[in-house]
Amino acid sequence: MPRCFALVPAAGHSTRMGQPKLLMSLGDRPLILHTIDAWQRSRIDRVVAVVRPGDDALAEVVRSAGADLVVPDAPPPDMKASLQAALRY
Repeated sequence: MPRCFALVPAAGHSTRMGQPKLLMSLGDRPLILHTIDAWQRSRIDRVVAVVRPGDDALAEVVRSAGADLVVPDAPPPDMKASLQAALRY
């Protein structure tokens, strides 16, 4: 039976927002938790999130949510590179 994975590219810098948007609260939880929870409630086998090196706060939230965490050696230059890192994982 095929396995399905959700790939969450979360390695951006949030420069337009002025703060890490994935850690901003939506209700009582950070936005990234809503995304991970939605995927975990679906028929997906695993959730894989790519976080840039040094973003320890986001990495901890992803880890605590039970998603697989991918931290590339260097920050991905774009979303395509983030998704490629997740696929390699």
